[in-house]
Amino acid sequence: MGGMITAERIASLIEDAPAWALIGLAAPGESLRAAAQVPPPIDQKLFKFYTELCIAGKTTRGSQMDSHERLRQAALPIIVRDTPSALWSELRSGGQFVYADTFQGVHNDPNVLPDQKIDDLLQRRHFRMEKLLVDLAIKHGLSHSMSLIVQNNRRHAYAFRNDVGMTQSYVQMIGSLPQPAKFREKLASSMDLPRLDLGDEPDGAFTMRNVYGLIAHNPVGRRFRAEEQRLGMMQFCLPSADCKAWAVELTITEILEAYPAVSKRGTPLRSLPWKERKDDKGTGTSES
Repeated sequence: MGGMITAERIASLIEDAPAWALIGLAAPGESLRAAAQVPPPIDQKLFKFYTELCIAGKTTRGSQMDSHERLRQAALPIIVRDTPSALWSELRSGGQFVYADTFQGVHNDPNVLPDQKIDDLLQRRHFRMEKLLVDLAIKHGLSHSMSLIVQNNRRHAYAFRNDVGMTQSYVQMIGSLPQPAKFREKLASSMDLPRLDLGDEPDGAFTMRNVYGLIAHNPVGRRFRAEEQRLGMMQFCLPSADCKAWAVELTITEILEAYPAVSKRGTPLRSLPWKERKDDKGTGTSES
């Protein structure tokens, strides 16, 4: 009797089945995992190995380029799995608003000297982008901490979920390595310190994420003008193991394109149009 297939047994199997298998049940004739568009399980040791190969100045012919591309291919499925696409689209649109709004605020402030407006803008924009990151983290189910990363006596927002963690920072030029790349080192060192669990940090805050990156952003130009202080570029950058170079730089568009396409077909109308019966005419039952 133990091998008999019963309704209860089927229900139990479905309850314990992974999500990709359940989705695959509705996609006959295709690979279950491919139909569900769910990435295969991540080999954590292999991912770490790829990260360690992306070292600045590595000279082994061909290996560095291969390692960067392999790390990119491994990172994208993790990002798709652990963060909703709306987080990235709203991060970009929210960043555009923050850049424009903070400029207008500084531009219209009579209490700031003209020669110091650009400095004031950098400060205000930083804190507004921190608020944006935390707000979106809360909205989309990510945890966050304001005490794990401290740079020059300034606390930085750190958002995370499963294998993905992120901070944000302005950079003078996309592609150049900013000081915030050291956030990973500071984060790792803070996690190595012995701590008492006082309940003041969210669960998993002291676990280093495999995909830890910096949301790097900068304006179109450098001068204090509205057209030059619009959001120019925003990327999610993963530092190499030695934090001396970017191992992977992902644009928001590239991240969004990695998510499964959502069907845009409209839901068919189930109700049929009402038709007037011919025998109702002239009986007083039809409207004039």
